[in-house]
Formats: sequence, structure tokens, C-alpha cells
Amino acid sequence: MKLPNLLILIILSFFAVGCNSMSGVVSLGVSSDGKYAISAHGKDELVLWDLTKKEKKLLAKNANPYSAYFIPDSYEFMWQDGNNVVHIQNVEGKEILQFPHFKTEGQIISADKLFYLSADEWGKFYKGYGKDLVPIYTDAPIGPSQTYTFSLVGDKFLSVGDGWEGRNGETAETKLTANPVNPDKYKKDSYQGVTLWDKKTLKPLARLYGNSNRTSGRISPDGKWVIAVSENARRYMWSVLNPHQR
Repeated sequence: MKLPNLLILIILSFFAVGCNSMSGVVSLGVSSDGKYAISAHGKDELVLWDLTKKEKKLLAKNANPYSAYFIPDSYEFMWQDGNNVVHIQNVEGKEILQFPHFKTEGQIISADKLFYLSADEWGKFYKGYGKDLVPIYTDAPIGPSQTYTFSLVGDKFLSVGDGWEGRNGETAETKLTANPVNPDKYKKDSYQGVTLWDKKTLKPLARLYGNSNRTSGRISPDGKWVIAVSENARRYMWSVLNPHQR
């Protein structure tokens, strides 16, 4: 049985009570069955939570706070250390894979580990790593006000930054022509906010409007909806098949 994310966060908050050395959670991943969670904290701690046993284990004190992610349908998780090496390991402590990378402020990987997506500290994001690094979105200003977060389901992925209400009150935009990989030094930030992408072509499919300021969003597990909430207290759902249906 899967635990609702809010319930998991409440459980984690109770686990942390009395542990003064542990700072607030910056990134958090939960296993698909809700039995484990991995969290990275503001003081660079990486913590593995056994939610069934109500136990926690400090795994590292040099973790990138933005890098914790639990790989779907597995007991494996991903994180990055202070030397910018990304680690994939399981809950038993076995290291599955590691590779050097740029300092990431958000990363995600598919269950088969064939699709790796990450954002750098300048608001740009890429597929792959090393010699296989492919730019997806570089038309972003230096120093975004919000770290990008990602969601990946099936053949689509979602990028979420500061929400965007649209110029004319529109629900979504699907006829997208701006080049997301912009070599010009004057960036347009063409796909800020909530944007749905095609995982195969790496092209944007829809910009989803209505949120503003800091925003969080996900693709539903069945791949049919995008859900987002933001500081303007707006909570929206868009149909993936018809993004204009909000």
C-alpha cells in the first residue's frame, strides 16, 4: 500500500524531533511501495528512513542537498556528494553505479536507468552525463529564483520552476515554437514554470499556466494528469492528452 506523500512527510517530521543536529529537508524521495525514504538536508546530511520500522540512518555528511531521489519500483536511490559524484545505491548499502557530473540542483532517473535528467545551478537542464550529455533547456537566465524539479512517467517528463500565469489568462500553450536550446547570451526563459516535455524528442509539448511564484508539480502515476500547486494558493490539474482542459 502506498503512503500519501503528506502522511510520509508528517511521519518524517516526527522522526526528526529531538535530533537537533539534523537540519531541514531540502530534497526527498520515497520508494514506490512507501517503505523507505531518502532525504538530503541543508547541512549536507543524507538520511535513509525505514518507514516500516520507524528508523533512520545517517549515510553521509557531504551530500548535495538538492540531489536525493528514490528510483521508481526499486529499493535504489540516487544522490550526489560534495565532489560532484553521483551515486546510485540500494537500501542495504551496496553501490550500484557512480559517475562524475556537474553540481546538480535537481535530478531524476527512469526505473531502467536509461534516461537521466538533471539541472545545473544556472537553471539549465540536460539528458545524460559525461560524453553522452545532451542539452534540453539552456534558454534560462543565470541564477533562477527557484530550483527546477522534475517528474517522469512513461514517455513524458515535467519540469517545474517559478509558476507563470500566462499573458492573456490562457490555460495552456501547445503550439510552441521557441527553441529551448538557445545559444544566445540574452536568454528569454522561454519555458519557465510548468512545462510538459516529450522524453523521446526532448521537445516541449505544453506550457501549463495558472501558478505563480514558487511552484511544485508532478505527473500522476497513471500518466494522465499534471498536478501543480504554488505560492499563489492555486492548485491545478491539466489533462496530459488535452492540456487546455484544466
